[in-house]
Amino acid sequence: MATEANRVELTPAGAEHKERVDEFLARRLGVSKNRAQGLCSAARVLSSRLGRPLKKGDLVPKAGLIVLPQAPPPEGAQFPPVNIIAKEQDLLVLEKPAGLPVLPRNSRASTDDCVARRLAEQLPTQQDLKENDWGLLHRLDNDTSGLLMVARNRKAYLKYRGLWAEEVFKGYLCLVAGCLEQPVHNHHPISHHGKQASRMTLAGWDEPSRGKPQPASTFFYPVCSQTVPTGVTLVAAVLQGGGVRHQIRVHAAELGFPLLGDELYGGPKVAEFRGQALHAALVDAASIGEYVCFPPDNWQTSMENMGFSSSCLREAIEKLSSLARN
Repeated sequence: MATEANRVELTPAGAEHKERVDEFLARRLGVSKNRAQGLCSAARVLSSRLGRPLKKGDLVPKAGLIVLPQAPPPEGAQFPPVNIIAKEQDLLVLEKPAGLPVLPRNSRASTDDCVARRLAEQLPTQQDLKENDWGLLHRLDNDTSGLLMVARNRKAYLKYRGLWAEEVFKGYLCLVAGCLEQPVHNHHPISHHGKQASRMTLAGWDEPSRGKPQPASTFFYPVCSQTVPTGVTLVAAVLQGGGVRHQIRVHAAELGFPLLGDELYGGPKVAEFRGQALHAALVDAASIGEYVCFPPDNWQTSMENMGFSSSCLREAIEKLSSLARN
């Protein structure tokens, strides 16, 4: 969001003071409604006259409101804060920045900057779930941004973790090298690479592998393409099942469409991305609800530089939402 680093003052015009705060913010700031609600949950939206935090369902004050800048990261941290998009009774919905690990490297690396550590510092009750991945229902690669779902107690963790593989729709956005013209499905099992610990590989193919092959199923749906100067496609990707480490990256590369920035699997380096152009954009299930998270600003900047329409990201989100309903 272009206003993340600055204080913003918004004054309603006409009948806008009769609108909900989240709807007003979404339109005036050009962000998703979930993102606007996340600003309210983080107490970053204040009444201009009274200075009190506003809730997402409050009406817009006639005197206007203030959106505070994003808080600085913890001392010594290299990455932006982890935003809480929604805080339900049994569930937290987080927005993870690219580059920030989800968990410490190992049990001895307790001071590592990661989502789990920051979450435990902000919400001490998550410490009770340390043996259950601090409540994390799934993981994202370090350089993948987007939605993370976190249970707030052990009962919820066991419930939602049990549903994650089969009953939860998991939608991602990615930018791939090449012009993908038709939807494609890759269902090859994935294994750990036999010689490089940082890599995964397709089980049974030319690369050496180790360990038991894990079933993996990924659907790729092209949304927008650019052919100049080289082919690039914005793709809506859907995981079936619980997901395997590096699944989308490995499956896309095997199809001949590696992700931009994913040098580990043959993708071209892109200035605006510190790693692979992959974003967890949508989660949906009857027992959880639908949550949407638009990609960070560097996506829009990179895509504009490549000639994509400003509406492409919204079209991709709408595609994922449509797939989730069907």
